[in-house]
Amino acid sequence: MSDNEKTFESVEEEILYWKNLYQRTKQELEDVQESFDEYREGSIDLEKELEQQNEELETKLSELKKNYENVQEQFTDFKRKAAEMIQENNETISTLQSKNENLSTSYKKIEKRKRELEQLNDELERRHREIMASNDMLTGKLETALEQQIMLQTELEAGEFQSRENVQRLKEQILGMNK
Repeated sequence: MSDNEKTFESVEEEILYWKNLYQRTKQELEDVQESFDEYREGSIDLEKELEQQNEELETKLSELKKNYENVQEQFTDFKRKAAEMIQENNETISTLQSKNENLSTSYKKIEKRKRELEQLNDELERRHREIMASNDMLTGKLETALEQQIMLQTELEAGEFQSRENVQRLKEQILGMNK
């Protein structure tokens, strides 16, 4: 049964009913109005707080974007520098490998030349020993020849002396015969 179809026993009862209904409705309206006012105040405060948070977040977002851009620039710069360093290192490695190959080739040539020189040195030492042995032998022969020459010279001188004596004696004899 709705309020409009309700039957009352007296007018006072109806007035009292409508008065109570009015009071309850008025109280409910006041409660709803109070809740609405509180909600509106809370909403306004919340809206202000959200706007402030939004501004703070936008500021932070702007800072983060700037930081991101800076980090992105630094990263790009780092990548460029890293690529340059890698290129330089690759060139250095290539140069060092080339130098290493050249040094290795030179070392092998030097080692080969060293062996050749050692063999040549051994050959020269052998020849030196042979020459020294020949020299010793020739020195011995020379000394023997000198001794023989000295003896022959001594004999020659003795022979000359004797020949002179003989010539002198013969001259004397010839002179003695001629006289």
